[in-house]
Order: sequence, then structure tokens, then C-alpha cells
Amino acid sequence: MSLRQALFLLLVLVLGSAIGYWFYTNFETERKEIEIGFLGEARYNPTLAAQRYFQSFGLVARSEEGLTVLPSSNATLLIPSARYEMGGGEAARLKRWVEAGGHLVLVPSAAFDEEYQRADLFLDPLGIKVKPIDDPETGGLIDVEWPGSNDFMTIKVDAYVRLDSSAHKTKLLLELSDDDGAYLVRIAVGKGVVTVLSDANFLTNYNLNKYDHAAYLWHVAQWDEKRPVWLVFTDGMPPIHRWLLQHALTALISGSVLLLLWLWATSRRFGPLRAIIPLSRRRLLDHIAASGRFLWRAGQGEQLLKGVRRALYRALELRHPAWAGLSSQDLYQRLSELSGLSLEQVQGALLYTHHGSEHEFTQAIQTLERIRKSL
Repeated sequence: MSLRQALFLLLVLVLGSAIGYWFYTNFETERKEIEIGFLGEARYNPTLAAQRYFQSFGLVARSEEGLTVLPSSNATLLIPSARYEMGGGEAARLKRWVEAGGHLVLVPSAAFDEEYQRADLFLDPLGIKVKPIDDPETGGLIDVEWPGSNDFMTIKVDAYVRLDSSAHKTKLLLELSDDDGAYLVRIAVGKGVVTVLSDANFLTNYNLNKYDHAAYLWHVAQWDEKRPVWLVFTDGMPPIHRWLLQHALTALISGSVLLLLWLWATSRRFGPLRAIIPLSRRRLLDHIAASGRFLWRAGQGEQLLKGVRRALYRALELRHPAWAGLSSQDLYQRLSELSGLSLEQVQGALLYTHHGSEHEFTQAIQTLERIRKSL
């Protein structure tokens, strides 16, 4: 290794060491936790934690997207959604299921309405209403002493929503309340039970592990015995006609009126029907003539001449192949004798360019065609 190479290598090592020391003294490793949310099934199923919680006690628990089928009458059915898709037929079917011995846990539909005026086809006939709280006494934190249990629980619910069961038409089994009003009402319906909650956010994946929500959920779901649990975590899509009647009634009325006016307008006419005259089809020669006129106006007369001459020479090769070796002058003489034209006419047509007048161009084309037909 030469002295210059050694000095260069030493310089590189010194610079590398200086950069490494500066980086080490000015930067340090830092660990940071970033919230990425739930993964897998928990991303779309907000009741998955509650399902796993019941399964940890050996109970049969499942989550359903929409209430398409009902469980057996010995189960607990939790519906924490607004039940937007539920119509009169579905509400009657659900009531028959409860009367047969089922345990239904749900939230009033009005609790999901900012004005608390949404009708509830299931709870309204039972006399369970939503009572809005304008100035709550508490911030939503409630101390719960469950009757017949030693559990003392703290839960968090919506402070601005409570239940009004003063007009209930069935037997009241349980009512839990605070200074603002009732947040849980349990009534008997036939052989079964309906438990109404003012708020069900405590059983979601985000909130179940907070406060004493898990223990409270157990008491809410298990009424008289350990039952299988079904959790309906979202509303199914309502039939299109019901959705349109609920959300687009004005548009439906306007569209119907416009459709009737359009049908009335299209059904009226003035005077007799006009006879339909069929369009006449042009002949092929008309199209050819039009193409020729277009090429002539575009200054492409030479192309027309070349086309006619190529047709002439092809016919000459087929019918008089022995003339291929003749000189130009002898060929012009043979064509003149064969067509009956003068030598000047034949020579002029074969050598003519389109720079002349339209009359001369037409004469040249006619002469070439006469020669071709005489072969």
C-alpha cells in the first residue's frame, strides 16, 4: 500500500469515527406506543369482548349481525342497537319469543335519537319510554347495589338519558335508578322477561374492561339461571320500501307526481300521426362518385390516375403477357392498334398528370378505361 493510499484510508476512518460519535451523542432510541385499534373480528364486532367474557364461564355465546333468526326460548338475547330495521311483524315475532320464556335485553330506539322522539314498535306498547335529562345530577358514574347480591359495582352510562316506566302495562320485576332516574327496568312479559337499559355502551369492546362493567353485564344478562347468550351487534339492512318511506318520503311523493305528469303528457298528441318516410339507400356507384369528387377537390387526382393505370397494367399482364418485354413506344403502338385510338391519345393518357383542367383529367380517365376494355 502506498503512502497516499494509507493517508486516504486514515482520513476516511477519522471522518467515519467523527460522524459516528456525533450521531451517538445527538440521537437516542425511543420507544413509543401507537394505538392501532382492534384487529381481526374485533374491528367490526363491538360485542366480541362480551361474547368471550360469557364463554370464559363455560356459557354458549355468539354474536350475530342482524336479527335474522331467534335463539331458543331459554336464551338471553342482547340487542344494544337502535333496531332501525325492525317493523311491526318483527316486533310481534320478538314479543312472542319473550312470552315463550326468552330473556330480552335492549335499549329504547329513542335513546339513539337526538330529540328522543323516535318511535319504538316493541317498547312503546309496553309503556317504556325515554326520559331526557337536561341538567344531570351526576356525570354518568353510578354506584350499583344489585338486589340479592353482595357485589358493589361502579358503572358509567349516558348521563342525559334515563327511562320512564310509569306507564308500563306489565309486572315490574326490577328498577335500578339514581338521582336522575331509572337506568335499568326489568318487566315480565308472559313467561319471559324484558330488561331495558338506558345505555349499553358499557358492554362494547372499548368499555367492558373499565370500572365494573363486566360484573354488571353478568347480572344484566343472567336473570334466573345461566342461559346461552346471543348478542346482536348491528342492525340489518331494512327492506328498501320501508327505508324509502322513512327517509325519502318527500322524494317518493315528488317522483310519483312527476311520473304521473309525464305519463299524462306523453299520452296526449295534437293532429294525426306523421307518416314515416323510409330513407332511400344510395347505390354503390353514388358512393364511388362522391369519393372521386372528394379526392379531386383535395388535390389527389394523381391517386385516381394511378389507380386506373394499375388496373390497366394488371389487365394487360393477364391478357397479353408476351408484351411485357416491349419498349414503351412499341407498347403504345400496340395499344393504339388494339383500341382504335391514335398514338397521341394513348401516349397522352398514359403519361398525363392531373395538373391540367378537369376536362383534360376526365378525358384521360375515359381513354384509359377504353384501352382497358379493348384488351
